[in-house]
Amino acid sequence: MFRNWRILVVEDDAIIAWELCSALEDAGAQVVGPAGSLAEATRCIAQEGIDAAVLDVRLTNEDSVGLARKLLDQNCPFIFYTGLTDMPVTDDPRLEAVPVVLKPTRTASVVRQLANWIAVNSE
Repeated sequence: MFRNWRILVVEDDAIIAWELCSALEDAGAQVVGPAGSLAEATRCIAQEGIDAAVLDVRLTNEDSVGLARKLLDQNCPFIFYTGLTDMPVTDDPRLEAVPVVLKPTRTASVVRQLANWIAVNSE
């Protein structure tokens, strides 16, 4: 499905991160991370480069909205995978179009959502 796409996983729950990474690898992705913090995610992007990402919104004491804006600026597709039913307030209307997959959802569904979003954005 992803044929060696480098996909960043930003998730601070180790079990969820492992399951998501495994599902992405099964779909042909080269997983970058997982990153459990924004600093770690930024380091992964700088050192390894990415083609797409899956972002948890809430990471311990921070959120990934700023990182999401940077990915939008770089035209890097991503989806949110979060337990939050209310997204953080933002003044960036581009974020409203990004798919949000609510936890708990099977990781295979998350992978399909990301693949669908990439397909929609590459047309």
